Amino acid sequence: MMSEMICYNSSDPAAVNATLLYSQQHDSKNLWEGKPNSLPVCSASYDFVSQCVLCCLLQVVYAVCRNLTEEERVVMEGDGVRIDIMRSECPGYDSADSAPRHRYVTAFVFIVFILIILVLLAVCGWRSYKKRGGGRNELQDQQNGDV
Repeated sequence: MMSEMICYNSSDPAAVNATLLYSQQHDSKNLWEGKPNSLPVCSASYDFVSQCVLCCLLQVVYAVCRNLTEEERVVMEGDGVRIDIMRSECPGYDSADSAPRHRYVTAFVFIVFILIILVLLAVCGWRSYKKRGGGRNELQDQQNGDV
C-alpha cells in the first residue's frame, strides 16, 4: 500500500518555470527544488527524491506530495515570483490508495479469457472435423472403393 498522496496543480503558464515548492508552515525545508522547464510528464508512479515531485500533464503542472498534513499550505515559486497553486486530484491515480495498475490486470485477464475461448473453439472444431472422417465423406470412399 502506498503512502498518502496529496496533490496540487497550476494551469498558470509560469508554472512550467517553477523552481521551488515549500510549505508556509515549515519554511526551513523546501518540499521540492528544480530547474525551469525541466518537468517530466506525469505518470502512474513517482520516484520521490524529495517530499514532492513536480510533473506536467496537458499543460497543467502538478505537485505530487507524500506525507503532508491536510492543513499545510503549499507555495510554488518560479523566477522569484509566486505561482498560483490549488489542491487537486493526483494525476494518474483513481484515488489516493489505488494505482492504475488494475487496468493492466483487467486487460491481461480479458486477453487470457479470449485466448481460452479461441483454443476451446479450435479444439471443438478439430474434434468435429475428425469425427466426420477428417474431411473425407462416404461418397468419395465408395467411389474410390475404400469401403
